[in-house]
Amino acid sequence: MNPLTRWWASQDTSRRSAIGVGGLAVVLLVVVSIFTIFRTHPHEPVVVEVAPVPTVSATSIVTLPDPSPTDIGVPTIRSLKELKERFGDPSTANRGRLRIPGLGVDAPLGVRAVPASLQMPAPTGPSDVVLYDFAVAPQFGGLPGGGGNAVFSGHVDYSYKLPYANANYTGLGVFALLRTAQPSSDQVQVTLDGRTTTYTVEWVRTLSAHSGNWGDVLAHDIGGDHITIVTCDGAFNPATLEYSDRTVVRAVRTN
Repeated sequence: MNPLTRWWASQDTSRRSAIGVGGLAVVLLVVVSIFTIFRTHPHEPVVVEVAPVPTVSATSIVTLPDPSPTDIGVPTIRSLKELKERFGDPSTANRGRLRIPGLGVDAPLGVRAVPASLQMPAPTGPSDVVLYDFAVAPQFGGLPGGGGNAVFSGHVDYSYKLPYANANYTGLGVFALLRTAQPSSDQVQVTLDGRTTTYTVEWVRTLSAHSGNWGDVLAHDIGGDHITIVTCDGAFNPATLEYSDRTVVRAVRTN
């Protein structure tokens, strides 16, 4: 049994039934004043910390379209292969592809504009990857091949309905194996609007969702042409529907 299979088999039923609602879902709260405000739960008080400079925090809280995770009477899909064969790619992932050949990743790519609230939109479903357009906050992110730090995200797993397919999905996401990426070995190929740029993984790290150094991770200027890929990791809390940690992969351009 490979490590991923052992990891998946070890998870309890309650986690499997709720996975993916927080499967990726990275939310950035950037406050362009001297205050950083972080709300851990909609019913808990807001905690305010004084900071000398604006900071970035990552959580897995997501506003979902409907409180019901699945629909009765529609198909349930349990693998990305079946999802692709039966329903194709989501129409929102129409700008290119992101491939990591060593991990078997070949995913449709969409671009999402980050709003003024700096709450990063989640991918449409378990199979697509999002590139974030930080035009509202150019100190973060970038475009592939643009000399900055292009930021991507995708789900590690998912258990929710997919309106575009009129189906439910329960299973692994596109970045289920991201934590196993190998520095100096694995390559990431990003095709955006017909142009392909290749990167080599520099490092793989696990960070707390509440870590204070997300500004460094997602900053635009990190000294060269890079990409940063983020997915969920760690312990899943079925009460809050969030993961405790993030897998972060940093890669540098090699062509």
